[in-house]
Amino acid sequence: MEGSNLAFEQLMQRYEKLVYWIAISWTKNPDTALDLSQDIFLKTYRNLASFKASGSFKAWLSTLAGRECASWHRKNKSIQTRIEALDQHDLAIDGDQELGLEHREKVGQLYRAFCGLNTRQQLAISLRYFERQSTRDLASALECSEGVAKSILFRSVKKLRQALLPNRSE
Repeated sequence: MEGSNLAFEQLMQRYEKLVYWIAISWTKNPDTALDLSQDIFLKTYRNLASFKASGSFKAWLSTLAGRECASWHRKNKSIQTRIEALDQHDLAIDGDQELGLEHREKVGQLYRAFCGLNTRQQLAISLRYFERQSTRDLASALECSEGVAKSILFRSVKKLRQALLPNRSE
């Protein structure tokens, strides 16, 4: 029993940043992300028996974390609340006045565009660009083929670009 607890503690240390970044991408609040990370690791511990050794633990954990965050989001937050939390986060960065209105406006615009994506698209963007996961790991986390994962990622990036680019009249 002691050995399995030590092994799980090592897994937690190895993947704590991954889980935290997935949680912070959903919550935009460091305290809430820490709480959610703890919940994710607790659920991971309880469901460890369902992990198939033939698969990637990182991908399995990412999937579990993404599902928990999506569940948390459905229960606790609306898009507007998440945008307000991002604004508060920007204000809290050491009271730095150099962020400026333009920077905050761009961050807010990017965040609103990100919130406009569906859950799978948000997870794909987060895992690929923030966690730098491979297409194989992305496919595993999304529970689809690599081709479908690439398609989801492509459409997600395209949707973000369309939301961020100014409308051009041709």
